Amino acid sequence: MAPWMAATRTAARRFFLVLFVALLAGSNIYAVQATRVLHPTVWYFWTDDGKGFDIRQPDGRSIVRMDSVRAAWEQHCSGKGILSWRDVRLCNTGDYSGGELDRRMAYFRTVVDKEYSRYWTGIAARHVLATAVAIGLWVGALAIFGIGLWIRGPRGAPR
Repeated sequence: MAPWMAATRTAARRFFLVLFVALLAGSNIYAVQATRVLHPTVWYFWTDDGKGFDIRQPDGRSIVRMDSVRAAWEQHCSGKGILSWRDVRLCNTGDYSGGELDRRMAYFRTVVDKEYSRYWTGIAARHVLATAVAIGLWVGALAIFGIGLWIRGPRGAPR
């Protein structure tokens, strides 16, 4: 192999390595900055006198309410007992105690665990997708480079 070919291959390898790292870093940074997944500690919870166990019922009635607006939470929770699970706070606005509070607290824990699961799953999915996009773009760049070499043909060869 001619020395100039070895130098060209080394330069191309370095270029594609740098391109791959840049695409990988750039796509993951974009995935983090493009859309935010709300961390479970951003949500504010309080007990409610509604019936049912799903906080997203069509009629809006439930035993635990959640909102991402702190002002609404503070309005409901002035002077009430605050309970906590995994750094997420629940305000006992109904002053429940005993079995009723235990039932609501168990449901609150379930909801918080689901929110944490949703949060980590969302982050993982975004980064897997970003990495797949980076690999796809890199393979595309390699293909374009290879097609260019194929069209050009070997140097010094008769045409």
